[in-house]
Amino acid sequence: MYNFDEIIDRRKTNAMSTDGFRGYIFGDNDGLMTFPYKDEEFIRMWVADMDFATPQVIIDGIKERLDKNIFGYTRVLSDSYYKAFVIGVLEDMDGVLKGNI
Repeated sequence: MYNFDEIIDRRKTNAMSTDGFRGYIFGDNDGLMTFPYKDEEFIRMWVADMDFATPQVIIDGIKERLDKNIFGYTRVLSDSYYKAFVIGVLEDMDGVLKGNI
């Protein structure tokens, strides 16, 4: 089970949601603007940069790939990947075509 209650401090990690949002949203790259709220008082609702830990299965997959010591262009050559993809799309589209969006 994933722990969505874990609090992860993203400050000082170059995260846009904590360290770069004033410059990105307000153009205050030099930190010269005065704001009515402290940084920690902002409620961050960024979807692409959420403050959840990466699930262990993903970390393990990345480590497994890193252990191969080769970085470059890759391609999935296994038919099982494409078959699973097609089945997934067909299952999703079946609900859409039947009006079960």
